[in-house]
Amino acid sequence: MNSIKVFIYSYKNKNLLEQVQDIISKQSNKIDITYYVYDQNNVNRDFIFNGIRSNIIYTHIRWDDIRSVTYYRNMAILNYSNTKYYLEINPNISLMNEWDIFFTSNIEDKKIISGFGIPNLSIDRYRVNVNRQESLSIQEVNYIDIDLIFCSQLDALNLIKLKKLKEFGQDLFASIIFINKGYKIYSLPSSICYKKIQENINTYKAFSKNHGYNEMLLTIKSDNNEKFESFHNISIADIQQIPYQINDVVYNDYSISLENMGMPRFLSGYNQVQIT
Repeated sequence: MNSIKVFIYSYKNKNLLEQVQDIISKQSNKIDITYYVYDQNNVNRDFIFNGIRSNIIYTHIRWDDIRSVTYYRNMAILNYSNTKYYLEINPNISLMNEWDIFFTSNIEDKKIISGFGIPNLSIDRYRVNVNRQESLSIQEVNYIDIDLIFCSQLDALNLIKLKKLKEFGQDLFASIIFINKGYKIYSLPSSICYKKIQENINTYKAFSKNHGYNEMLLTIKSDNNEKFESFHNISIADIQQIPYQINDVVYNDYSISLENMGMPRFLSGYNQVQIT
């Protein structure tokens, strides 16, 4: 029986509930689907999401957590029951009706479905710029769009390698990984799905969006990128490292002794404050 694991990560999205409901409302109900929703937000909305349907596994993430989508993606891929297929989707994406039937009918061995439209790539010093043009059919594009990835659960294991990044560079790194392993990446027709809200690239996040970027560049520049470069007519060697790029600190979970509500803070003095 076909089954799909859907991974949704959201950062301070006040419309997350409505957007998840929209995705659910357009499934065919002919395939077993489980939604793993990771909500990085000020408010824990567990009581809302778990009251919708039994197939939603909701996880609240503290708003200032410095881990990112790459950490929680790995949790969804590795820590939950195996399924046949894996869908990663930005909650701002609106899909077509019976999207699950469409995706499973158009997937095959060594094939990834990612994004929609045709991406035209160019290099702007430190990054790859993507200008998407409309397409009328499924097209081989050989470029990953992190907003939407559909593949087999087994193929999704390749995404674990993105853990060295936190935001920027995931699309390029994932594309190189898949292409060098002999996969072909296809995009959806522009008419059957769209992104309702475009995120502001300057939105503040609790982690460094450039985390791991220069290390990633060193990794892919040491690979043979002939297939990728000839398809997109660009050279990976032309991408420059970000000057003074600094990674986040290594610890994630922490507690401060001042947060201990049981301490008699006005009856006895503090000699030190500890972060553990």
